[in-house]
Amino acid sequence: MRITAGKNKGKKLSASKSNSIRPTLARVRKSFFDILGGDLTGIKVIDLYAGAGTLGIESISRGASFVLFVDSSKEAVRIIKKNLILSGFQEFGKTKLADLPQGLDAIPGQFSLVFLDPPYEQGLAELTMTKLSEKPILTQGALIFAQVGRREELLDQYGKMVLKMVRKYGDTKLYLYENK
Repeated sequence: MRITAGKNKGKKLSASKSNSIRPTLARVRKSFFDILGGDLTGIKVIDLYAGAGTLGIESISRGASFVLFVDSSKEAVRIIKKNLILSGFQEFGKTKLADLPQGLDAIPGQFSLVFLDPPYEQGLAELTMTKLSEKPILTQGALIFAQVGRREELLDQYGKMVLKMVRKYGDTKLYLYENK
């Protein structure tokens, strides 16, 4: 895996040697950032079910001021920390080991961008979106990208989070919400 754009374009990142951590496909990552536009200068990001941290690290490379990486796997947190060092972005990111969606109760601060990429077909996206809508951690206008399996369906609205679009990529569906 490599960073695809920004300050550290081309920098190689570490991945899990096991199949327990599913990295976001490069074409799906490209879609996230094509939708966002190239410059994320100064925004705060939360990467939920972060895996190897590629979405958050890509955000930092494109100008994000801070990323909180949250995952329930000790292996994932170890890989994220390694990738922050490999990319030279350790001062811009922090990891949190927490089970989601319950772990959202202990998240400090407010975020303008959320990446949500839970294990597919387990109902975790639905539960996390509901919990996220109940917490005051999103800025007005925050964008929420939820990546789910192709058979999963999310609602058109969760609290103030309103669906803007849905795209399909093979076995993956990408939902984009805006916090109104």
